[in-house]
Amino acid sequence: HEEFRRRVEGVWFYNIGVPTYLTGDAYFALQHCKMLDDGIYMAFRHAQLRIFYFLQACIVDPRCLGDLFEKSRRTGYTYIVLFIILNRVTMMKNQKAGITSKTDKDAAEAFIKFSYAFLNLPHYFKPVVRGAVESQKIIEFKKPMDRSKDAKKQNKIDVDKYLNSVIDYRSSSEGSYDSSQLNWYLCDEASKRHPNSIIKHLNQHTKKKYSP
Repeated sequence: HEEFRRRVEGVWFYNIGVPTYLTGDAYFALQHCKMLDDGIYMAFRHAQLRIFYFLQACIVDPRCLGDLFEKSRRTGYTYIVLFIILNRVTMMKNQKAGITSKTDKDAAEAFIKFSYAFLNLPHYFKPVVRGAVESQKIIEFKKPMDRSKDAKKQNKIDVDKYLNSVIDYRSSSEGSYDSSQLNWYLCDEASKRHPNSIIKHLNQHTKKKYSP
């Protein structure tokens, strides 16, 4: 119960004598999320903490669609966003999360990073999964299928007991997630989508329309 509280509310701690606040997502990432690159947890970085602060501001502000983050290499931004999504879709109901990148291969690699972190979560953070828990394409936190005769006779659904949230990745085409209502979306390498138009892509699944 305490760890669930911390992943939502965050924590204060003394960092070399300086009171420092970690958002719930930042705490969850540092404490529970392993990175595929080296198999270890994230290390505390002030620069990354500021990113967590900014993204939290984006999340709570209803006027904000998201964050367009131009960066240098090795900032850890992709992992930060993946771990924020992981924190949310494994504790919130009826969430839809998606990933795209500059190529299908890059999107698949980002999803594998997400999957690796999920598989290494403590058991009390892992919701029930429909299908293969090691899936490299989609993870559905839904009621497992039961095709037994008893299940068919009883005709019980009981989906309310499950999160009914899902995350997958799609191709880098402009029409990916067309008309889908995404609660969480990592549009990785957005400036490298040539010849695809990122503007046209965003207009496919956002209420606000953009022009070049």
